[in-house]
Amino acid sequence: MSGTRDSLAGGVLAINARSEEVLHGLTLKESQFLMDLGDGSLSDRTARDGQGGLTLQHEHAWLRIATADDESSSN
Repeated sequence: MSGTRDSLAGGVLAINARSEEVLHGLTLKESQFLMDLGDGSLSDRTARDGQGGLTLQHEHAWLRIATADDESSSN
């Protein structure tokens, strides 16, 4: 995995029903889109405009997992 991919994933990768590695809270297509942006593969302005919403969606999923983990470990 590249360093950029590691930083985007933040250690929160999932395996979907098709055994594909995705970012939590995102589809394979959305995950690949963010990875391509992080790797510099996509540079057009329209593509970059979609980055913020997907990043927030992934971060919210990560927070839900972290919160659930904290709650289960406190019991």
